[in-house]
Amino acid sequence: ELERRLERTSKMGSLGRLAGGVAHDFNNVLTAILQAVGLLERQLEGQPAPLRCVNIIVDASDRAVVLTRQLLEFARPDDESPRVPMALDVNGELDTMRSMLECLVPSTAELELDFGEGVGPIRIAPSQLGRIVVNLVVNAADALPERSGHIRVRTWRSADEVVLEVADDGSGMDAATRERIFEPYFSTRAAGTGLGLAIAKKVVEDHGGTITLESQRGQGTSVRMLLPSVVQ
Repeated sequence: ELERRLERTSKMGSLGRLAGGVAHDFNNVLTAILQAVGLLERQLEGQPAPLRCVNIIVDASDRAVVLTRQLLEFARPDDESPRVPMALDVNGELDTMRSMLECLVPSTAELELDFGEGVGPIRIAPSQLGRIVVNLVVNAADALPERSGHIRVRTWRSADEVVLEVADDGSGMDAATRERIFEPYFSTRAAGTGLGLAIAKKVVEDHGGTITLESQRGQGTSVRMLLPSVVQ
């Protein structure tokens, strides 16, 4: 078992370095594409048909830029993780995201935000917290049968930690899927990148926290993050 874990750790490290190199080079390619498309867009003003094709290129490139950023975030060594000088009010930040999160959930589903009392601040960048929560809510929405059900984003205080949980009553996972769910590039969706939960795990652990997942087939999924509170 130890040998298997060491082999997997080595493999993940190699994949991370490879991902970082590929993402860096690919980012340069995307920059050239977007610059060229921007020039083309100006030259095609007033020509709806070719402009539609240009817009498709822009949309695809924008999605590729997001994927590249995810790869670079995953590949960044721990000692290069961004320092966060300010404490973040978790409940306040989630409340500002309310409208955006509601847009991510189908109209046939229900989103509940439940903020616990006495939840202290944590040391994490708003963009990083936002990326994690958005990924988890999107995953939860995709897991709902027929896009209908309930998703809950909840916070509470536990000793010296802040607990942030995203839970759904969707299709759930079997044991084999649960075992691999935090692996980079592993995805249960055909169009998924398999980086969302891997990045969430890395960000949480970089900030001294832990992340766990509980799920049963047909009984939904709960992802719970515990992050140290900032002493005030």
